[in-house]
Amino acid sequence: MLSGHGFFRAYLDKIGKVEKPDCVYCSKDRDDALHTFFECSRWIAERQKLQSEVGGLRPETIIDVMLVSEVHWELIASYVETVLRQKKVEETKLAARKSAR
Repeated sequence: MLSGHGFFRAYLDKIGKVEKPDCVYCSKDRDDALHTFFECSRWIAERQKLQSEVGGLRPETIIDVMLVSEVHWELIASYVETVLRQKKVEETKLAARKSAR
């Protein structure tokens, strides 16, 4: 998550796997880790659930929140894993639809 590698279209665009770095879920023109985990409307429910369990979460405080306790660490790791796993599934489906055209 912190490296920006993974199923973020900005990264996939950089390595030539997608044509544009835009978010497929909302109108933002750059899908990166910051956008995915803290801004994108697609992940509001997941983000709100996490915030109800660990409190407010911002990019500049995420590491501090993770280090509060093992429970916080596991909750944030689970959020990241859930979002990235779902993004991978949805990106794979999108790519398959595009290649079938």
